[in-house]
Amino acid sequence: RSSDLAKGPTVKWSTEDENAFYTLMMVDPDAPSAIHPTLAWYRHWLVGNILGSNLTRGFVSGGSQLSDYVPPSPPAGSGYHRYFLYLFRQIDKMAFEPKPESRTKFNPDSFAAIYALGEPVAVNFFTAEKN
Repeated sequence: RSSDLAKGPTVKWSTEDENAFYTLMMVDPDAPSAIHPTLAWYRHWLVGNILGSNLTRGFVSGGSQLSDYVPPSPPAGSGYHRYFLYLFRQIDKMAFEPKPESRTKFNPDSFAAIYALGEPVAVNFFTAEKN
């Protein structure tokens, strides 16, 4: 249920290097619906410069909040939405400028390419619908 995620998911990941930095992104490719995803990918959360030692404790708020967390809120009747969480290891701590503006039509691949994030080191997903 989307209401279960009002405060945001806890994200923990064991890192090999607790001094490394990571970027976390949460996106919805089904906005406003899977049948008509005209606003895909909707960016629900984007945090950069998460220190590995914080990530192992589930503490991502210590990073650079590029987009504050917005809980899933699928429109009524739009069915299930998929929500993907991608975790990237950064080359080093970085300045994310300019910050992405619009949450709609976000391109995760382009963002990763601009900041040389490479492939995600971890991926997870869940589904939710309006309850």
